Amino acid sequence: MKKALILTLCVSCASFLLTACAQQPSVDNVVHQTVAAMGGIAQLQAIQDQVSTWDFTMHVMPPGPAEAGGEMAGQGQEGGMTMPMKITYKRENKLRMDFMEPDGAISMSSCYDGENGWHLQMGQRIDMNQAQLQETEVMTTTWLDGFLDYKDKGFVLELLPDETMDGQNYFVLHSTDKYANVQKFYVNASTHLIERQVGDMTNFAGEMEAMYMTFKDYETIDGYAMARHVAQFKQDGQMLWEATLKDVAFNTGVEDEVFMAEAMTMK
Repeated sequence: MKKALILTLCVSCASFLLTACAQQPSVDNVVHQTVAAMGGIAQLQAIQDQVSTWDFTMHVMPPGPAEAGGEMAGQGQEGGMTMPMKITYKRENKLRMDFMEPDGAISMSSCYDGENGWHLQMGQRIDMNQAQLQETEVMTTTWLDGFLDYKDKGFVLELLPDETMDGQNYFVLHSTDKYANVQKFYVNASTHLIERQVGDMTNFAGEMEAMYMTFKDYETIDGYAMARHVAQFKQDGQMLWEATLKDVAFNTGVEDEVFMAEAMTMK
C-alpha cells in the first residue's frame, strides 16, 4: 500500500513538472511563434525591399531644425507637428527615412547604406555618431524579419519571467546585441507579435537615453503583419513622436542609388 502511494505521488509530481515545462516556452519557441505571426519564414525571406509612407507627428521638437527657421516645417496642429514620412528599406540592411514638406520636397533625411550612416539637415550632411551608427545597423538587421536567425545577427536572447500589462500577458525577451546594448521586447502571448521595446536608445542629441517604443494596430498586408502605429516615449511616459502607416509596398525594385548621399536631396 505504501509503495503504491509513493508511486502515485511520483507520477503526480512528474505530471506536474511536465505540465509546468510545457507551459513555459523557450527563447526559440517565442522567436518561432513571432516569425510565424509576422508571416512565416518563406514570406519574410521573399521580401527584398519595402517602401512605406506614414503620417509622422513630432510631439517634442528636436533642437536645431525648428530653431533655425523651421527646416522640419510640417503641418502644425494641436498635440504636435505632423508631416509626411517615407521609409525605404532594401536588403542587405539599407535604410532611408525622408521627412517631407507639404509640397513633397524633402526637409530632412536619414540614411544608412549598409556600412555608413548620415543625416541631411538644412542641406548639410552630418555623419551619424558611433551610438547612432550602431543602433541603426542593429535595427536594419531586424527590420523585416525580426529575430529570425538571431544568433547569426549577433544577438544573445534570454527569456525573462512573463509580465502583465493592461490585463494582457507578455513573453519578455532580453536581448543583447553584438555591441553589448541591452533591450527588452514584449511579445503578446496571444498574438505572438512584439508590442513594446524598452531600453537605452539614441535621443535627438545622439546620446543614449532610457526610452521605450510601442507597436500597435497590426494588420496583415500582402501576407506580412505590420504595425500601423508606432510611437517612442521617454522613460517617464512622455511621448516624443508617433507615426501612423498610410501605405506600404514590397519588392518594388528599389535601386542601391537611393541610399547614396547624392540622392538625398531628390524628391
